[in-house]
Amino acid sequence: MKTFKQYSNLALFSMLFMLTLCAAGCSSSDTAATTTATDTQTVVSTNPVDGATGVTLNTSITAFSNKALNASTVDTTTFTLKNGTVAVAGTVTGTGNTMLFNPTNDFTASTKYTATVTTGVLDTSGAALLKTNLVWSFTTGTTSDSTPPTVASTYPDTNDTNVSIDRSVSASFSEPLDPTTVTSTTFTLADTNGSTPVPVVGTVINSGTL
Repeated sequence: MKTFKQYSNLALFSMLFMLTLCAAGCSSSDTAATTTATDTQTVVSTNPVDGATGVTLNTSITAFSNKALNASTVDTTTFTLKNGTVAVAGTVTGTGNTMLFNPTNDFTASTKYTATVTTGVLDTSGAALLKTNLVWSFTTGTTSDSTPPTVASTYPDTNDTNVSIDRSVSASFSEPLDPTTVTSTTFTLADTNGSTPVPVVGTVINSGTL
């Protein structure tokens, strides 16, 4: 199975340790800022965005909501990808506010694909995430992306002082990450005032920032 593409030319992905994880931003080809659906109070953005061109061949497809998802409702029947009328094989996961479609194989070059998130996806309250199916398309380029993401910014910054005691800690990256790998074991916070670091208890969340 193809390994999740942890890098594509999208924008910002943030980890907030409350501690939250976010994605936003843009690039000229693979992805961009935000887009796609606003249904009542549900906002969804996608990567790649609708109409994107030059999408790298080894990217994964993501959709971000401003509501926490019922992960059990995010699967290969509610999040699909097609090349024309032919279904693309892949694995689907829902984590936090993020839906991920990871294709089994790299995309075909210079080809249009259409992704769909159906009304079968529910939020954690049991309500449908969308009133109507969310459908968007993108066209691949001719190359793959092998450049890993870099840290774009952190909050607080290194050596910051007088930081508010009620703020979350965040790290933003130049490109989106695999949300399933962002956990309390991969994103940690510790009190290092003493001789031995003391772990800070918190929650790590990933979500789309619109």
